[in-house]
Amino acid sequence: MKFGRDKYEEFVSPEIEIQSQEEQDSVSFTSLVDGSFFSSPLVKRQIPFIMMFFVLCILSISIRNSTEKAYRTKSKLESKVRELKYESTSISAGLMFISKQSEVLKRIEKADIGLIESNQPPIKIVVEEEVLCP
Repeated sequence: MKFGRDKYEEFVSPEIEIQSQEEQDSVSFTSLVDGSFFSSPLVKRQIPFIMMFFVLCILSISIRNSTEKAYRTKSKLESKVRELKYESTSISAGLMFISKQSEVLKRIEKADIGLIESNQPPIKIVVEEEVLCP
């Protein structure tokens, strides 16, 4: 009784081992076209690596897309802030212009409110405490 020992040889010469390895790892056009290449041991050993590669590719693509989206949002917000800054500056300049004394007088005269400009400088009013508290 040999119990399956005839399947395995005790010693295989290196030349035969290299030839058998090349036969297993060889890729021909016909094996690629008929699909037998994808069921070969060479490809089956690499399935975890291939899956990891595809997962990393998908992850890289999704990170790039989210980064581009954030950049576009940032650019839009920067342009909006710039426009609002210009608008704020122009409104501030307009308010400064109409708050000048000469412009206030012109507007009062135009509205015909009947106010006149004081010729005397402002004075300080002093109130004694005795008058306030009985």
